[in-house]
Amino acid sequence: MSSNLGEEIYSDSASFGRIMTYIYSVILTGISLLLIYVGVKILKTPQTYTGKTSAKVNTVDCTKNIVNSSNGSSTTYNCSISVTYKVNDVDYTTSLQDASSYEIKTGDSVNIEYNPTNPADSRISQISSKTLGWGAIILGVIILLGTIVHVYLVRRYKFFAAGTGVADVYHLL
Repeated sequence: MSSNLGEEIYSDSASFGRIMTYIYSVILTGISLLLIYVGVKILKTPQTYTGKTSAKVNTVDCTKNIVNSSNGSSTTYNCSISVTYKVNDVDYTTSLQDASSYEIKTGDSVNIEYNPTNPADSRISQISSKTLGWGAIILGVIILLGTIVHVYLVRRYKFFAAGTGVADVYHLL
């Protein structure tokens, strides 16, 4: 009697694990395809700020923000800065906004990006679109491959499906 009950629980757990795997695989496949699409879209978008140079900070006005959370506190600085930089032996001075975890001071050097067709158009250097695009594509592929492997293991091995079912029940509680 108890072996039948145990087998029934084992089989039901495996069935539940398979059902939940299929539901999660549809969701994760959608997310991974969206990430891949966004990554390709980012890579294909023409970039305006392709010039890079260093600029000297002339003036700074920073506001310190402290955020308290259960993990401790973090400090960010929202700064309005005036910088001077040189492109093709021409000096440019502009005002920029920056939010970072460190305070910028007068005389510091900051990396900026500028529009080569209009060097007066500039911004503080950010993560490159190429890095962001490829990161999204790689993350999407990793999620998709992980989903495929998980579905394969759940379909192939009953104990894996049962383990997935038990884990899913645990997470639902």
